Amino acid sequence: MPSSTTSKGLIALLARHKVAATLLMLLFFFCGAWSLATLNTQLLPSFGVNVVTVRVVWPGASPRDVERSLTTPMEDKIAAIDNIKKMTSVSSEGVSLIYTEFKQNVNMSNVLAEVRDKVELVRNFPQTAKKPIINNVIFNERFAKLLITSKNDDLTALRHYAYTFKRELVANGISKIQINGLPEQQIQIGLTPTQLLKIKKSLAMLSSNVAARSQDISAGEFGQNSGGRQLRSDGQKLTAKEFADLPIITGDRGLLVRLMDVAAVTEANQDYPTLYYFKGKPAVSLDLFRTESESSINAANILYSWKSKIQAQLPRGMSLHLYNEKWRYIKSRIMVLVKNGLAGLVFIFLLLYLFLSKRFAFWVALGIPISLSVAFFMLKMIGGTINLISLFAFIMSLGIIVDDTIVVAE
Repeated sequence: MPSSTTSKGLIALLARHKVAATLLMLLFFFCGAWSLATLNTQLLPSFGVNVVTVRVVWPGASPRDVERSLTTPMEDKIAAIDNIKKMTSVSSEGVSLIYTEFKQNVNMSNVLAEVRDKVELVRNFPQTAKKPIINNVIFNERFAKLLITSKNDDLTALRHYAYTFKRELVANGISKIQINGLPEQQIQIGLTPTQLLKIKKSLAMLSSNVAARSQDISAGEFGQNSGGRQLRSDGQKLTAKEFADLPIITGDRGLLVRLMDVAAVTEANQDYPTLYYFKGKPAVSLDLFRTESESSINAANILYSWKSKIQAQLPRGMSLHLYNEKWRYIKSRIMVLVKNGLAGLVFIFLLLYLFLSKRFAFWVALGIPISLSVAFFMLKMIGGTINLISLFAFIMSLGIIVDDTIVVAE
């Protein structure tokens, strides 16, 4: 048979050229070692989601009004984009949400820019509707949670340290961190009818003036293809001080009236917040995520290194607790693979050493690390990762390798 002849010919060729066979084996081993050192480790396999979401909030609007004034006009504009696979929309009370799924192998950065441009072309948006929030759905895997606790019932201090720790962890290499357990803050602008009369403005006029001076404005783009750039003016105010400095009246001869001159601008917590407690004391949780290109184990090493340094700098009564550490599942499976591989290697070597020659036992047992090296190299070449699924496959294949090794020996 042709395939049998080719196989026998290759084996015979390598048997006659022992140096070439040895060099090929060493090449497989070093390629596998390099692949193992550079392969990404994560809990589950990576998968792409080509979905763009558009969300618009219109406070107080009925679902029918939301569909007629927001959802349908945006759907008509977005439908003109190429490579759309499926579009789904939900119009509920006060919220319009559109999911647009695109075909595979499309540039999602360009698609996201196209969706933004199409949404901006929608005219006659309701004046009280919020600015559309357009995002590309990105899968970020959470590998651990960090709980910040304090014996003092001081949410202000917890807020300060939560955001400080978030900045430090991001600077150290943790890509995405989500803070939970802190009440959302809002900007409150308080003024009396007398103050409105002084500036000769109604409450609606003042509200429109503040809204117009606190928004991000997109001015389109210039250039083409990969050289294209978007023009954008970032004017959204975020803090009470920024709002207080807003000019509301300007005129000749240097007339300037700021919002702080006629109103009290403060930051306050929203009502009915979702709070976290640990042993009866308030706490804040930091959800730690990794991106698709990052390793869960490397991210965990960064986290533990940072925690060991910051532990001694914590104020009295404050402590850090790590929980829901999913990266440990990956590490435990890796250790299972290593233990099973070493056990199989030792078992085969001792078995063949007792019944066959020492030299023969060594070369046959060497088939286990070489086979795994080739598998790691192929996994690297096809863009795979070390995750629970691939590790389970490796553990299962160890038994096949051990059986085949014994068969080859006999």
